Amino acid sequence: MKNEKLNKQLIDLAETLLEDNKSIKFSMKGFSMYPTLKEGDTGLVEKCSVDELKKGDIIVFRLNNNLIAHRLIEIKNINSTKVFIAKGDKNSYYDKPVVANEIIGKLVSIQRNKSIININNPLMKLRKFNSIHFSGIMTPINYIQLRFVKFFEKSKKELKLIRNNLSIITEN
Repeated sequence: MKNEKLNKQLIDLAETLLEDNKSIKFSMKGFSMYPTLKEGDTGLVEKCSVDELKKGDIIVFRLNNNLIAHRLIEIKNINSTKVFIAKGDKNSYYDKPVVANEIIGKLVSIQRNKSIININNPLMKLRKFNSIHFSGIMTPINYIQLRFVKFFEKSKKELKLIRNNLSIITEN
């Protein structure tokens, strides 16, 4: 309960900062936007009007007192209300539709390690295009790619442990 209240307060603070034309940075968790966003990346979010949002933008919205950064797939008018439909690049399902007051802003850049990646660079534009037009193909490809990356990271750690153990054995 305390974490939920704290999350809500932090999100309210983030919204207040964005309303004052400040930008906010937050650390990415999870793998739903892999490979566009990776766990540990820092995203720079700026406030924007919902009228400025375009299909393919990575929007940041409030869902269950968490901030979610997913790709905008469709904008619909339902009962004269604008509804935004988003999904993660690696997800096969769409998020629950959100309305304008749940949208915090949009992602403008990503900091990965020490480099800054502009959301409008050619690679990001290609990922945006693929996610919008070839979602059915790209979703399983992104999933498989993530599995391989995790497998190789785990294998690398295990090989390092084996090497360290062998060096200890040979020293003794």
